[in-house]
Amino acid sequence: MQGRWRRVLLALACAGVTSVAGTAPAQEAAPDSGLTQPIIRYDSIHHPVRARHGMVVSQNLLASEVGRDILARGGNAVDAAVAVSFTLAVTLPRAGNLGGSGFLVAHLAESDETIALDYRSVAPLAANRAFYTGADGEINWDQLTFGPAAAAVPGTVAAMHQVWRDHGSLPWRDLLQPAHDLAANGFEIWPDLAHVLNMASEVLAFYAAGSAYRKPEGEAWVAGDRLVQKELAWSLAQVMEHGAEAFYQGELAKRIATAFAEAGGILTLEDLAAYEVKRRNPISTTYRGKRVVSIPPVSAGGVTLLQMLNMLEHFPLPDYGPGSVQGLHVLAEVMKRAAANRRSLLGDPDFVEVLTEAYI
Repeated sequence: MQGRWRRVLLALACAGVTSVAGTAPAQEAAPDSGLTQPIIRYDSIHHPVRARHGMVVSQNLLASEVGRDILARGGNAVDAAVAVSFTLAVTLPRAGNLGGSGFLVAHLAESDETIALDYRSVAPLAANRAFYTGADGEINWDQLTFGPAAAAVPGTVAAMHQVWRDHGSLPWRDLLQPAHDLAANGFEIWPDLAHVLNMASEVLAFYAAGSAYRKPEGEAWVAGDRLVQKELAWSLAQVMEHGAEAFYQGELAKRIATAFAEAGGILTLEDLAAYEVKRRNPISTTYRGKRVVSIPPVSAGGVTLLQMLNMLEHFPLPDYGPGSVQGLHVLAEVMKRAAANRRSLLGDPDFVEVLTEAYI
């Protein structure tokens, strides 16, 4: 079965990795796997996880388990990534969502090709500087940041459908079914999600009083409460049935456009229909003999990381030791310089020239 995993190797950038699901219990690598033994400290609360055939990492355990099960059914890494992405839309509402965007880097082992997809959100056609400028000539940052006029056209659904169409192996419906079922039937929330939902309650009361993320009478969420998202389940069912077309041109798209129109936003059906995922040329560098590949601009994080690695390579970090004053000082200085370049030299290559090669 291991040959199946080699067909498509996918790397996804995840914010705050906390949950891992593998196809075998921790530390049960096959004897001939060639893997080095993990460093284990029994006085630590953190322990490495290992698996025989595949591993899925995300910020939520339920989503990680969905991806693991997709691999166990014979799906490839793209199938697992798509299933995890849609599951996070249900189980991690503050980050994973159908209205989101991002980047994807994948190495296709059979063709020895690395691809990079840019599915960042784009501004609606009606958005311009004048629209967000007040009578005093100053930018209205509240309007630009909050409310219906601040929303951009999301890219997640388009990208997940495109990468599945090009490189997936299991049926599309099978990849979305777990997310749909979790939304329709609900799941028990954990302390972290309860805290976030309570923290967002005031904002939700203002913008979306009827949201499934608010309990009746504004009661506080507690761990163990069941979160049911019927409307999200309907949206997922539309995407299951019609693919990305549902979100950008179908009945779901019409409902999205209508909701923005009624709320005073500027995102329209035309904006949704015009959205396109962009294929970028990956960027790379070497760090202590290893090739590191990342997403290019418009992402700032990818090029910033590679620049930091190039600077860190000139210092004997292993000699400093983990957590040492010397090591932390070097890291802080490297991060300062990379952050300065990020703010002054990076932008959207569709609109400005970005000299990426100059500093990686």
